[in-house]
Amino acid sequence: MNDLSNRLVVGCVIIITGIAITAALIYTRAIMVPFVVSVFLYSALSSVISWFQNRLKVRKIYAAIFTGALVLLCSSLIIYYITTSFQNFFLGADIYKSRLSDFIRWLGEVSTNWNIEFNEKSVQKMIDDIPVFSMVRGVGGNIIVFVGNTLLVTVFVLFMVAGEGIEKARNRLVIEIKQRVSRYVSKKFMVSIATGLFVGVVLWVGNVELAIMFAVLTILLNFIPNIGSIISTLLPVPVLLLKFGFAWQTWVILGLISTVQFVIGNLVEPKILGESMDLHPVTVLMSLMFWALVWGVAGLFLAVPILSLIHISEPTRPY
Repeated sequence: MNDLSNRLVVGCVIIITGIAITAALIYTRAIMVPFVVSVFLYSALSSVISWFQNRLKVRKIYAAIFTGALVLLCSSLIIYYITTSFQNFFLGADIYKSRLSDFIRWLGEVSTNWNIEFNEKSVQKMIDDIPVFSMVRGVGGNIIVFVGNTLLVTVFVLFMVAGEGIEKARNRLVIEIKQRVSRYVSKKFMVSIATGLFVGVVLWVGNVELAIMFAVLTILLNFIPNIGSIISTLLPVPVLLLKFGFAWQTWVILGLISTVQFVIGNLVEPKILGESMDLHPVTVLMSLMFWALVWGVAGLFLAVPILSLIHISEPTRPY
């Protein structure tokens, strides 16, 4: 009976601890999400620092300085191009509204030819009543939040990189775990960035608005297994329809994006990351649900990387 009581006490303590940790994660969401993103970026940048050391034969402190400068440059370019893309998109709001009206008229003609009931005037009135200015304010607020988080992540990463430059030797097991995490994160980022670059180039060559933003979202969504690639493929569809309608350009661009998502997701990524990183679908689903509850949309992006980090951080067991 005493043993049963001890088990109940331990079980209650574990449950209460789990609830307390979850509440703390929710409460500290504004600072923890940028910090966790910074940890993953820093893990990827550790490989860059090692490359500077091994290939360019420079001291670790100088490799860290070069990497920090690279982080500042990339962050500045991302912020500049995304804000510029949104500015150009909003400046052409009237043009897109006119294209949407033309698209509605085209749907009305098609529905008439096929004897399908379609109230064109009602739909057109709904479009005219769209609160454009309030939507612009909302998106503008989200852009400000994004820029602020990007700056915060940049500061965190710079401090971590600076610490890398003066870091001394540590425990062998800690160094091994760090190297394994760094290899995985750097490979995952490499695959994601390659996918995002291809999508961005295709949209840019097609003269599609918000190409840079869609490229960045593709990189982020690549961390969500299966559904991430589907969402990133469908995101540009409304902009493509407003620009080209159902013309051949829309289908060519969608075909190219879908092809690269399939090839990289099913052929390239498993070969680079290896089969050892496979995670059980139920485990992935539970991780997505938990982190979405804790950190919202950001938790969906970070759920699988966190799960993978925990998985590969387990000490290697002796044979």
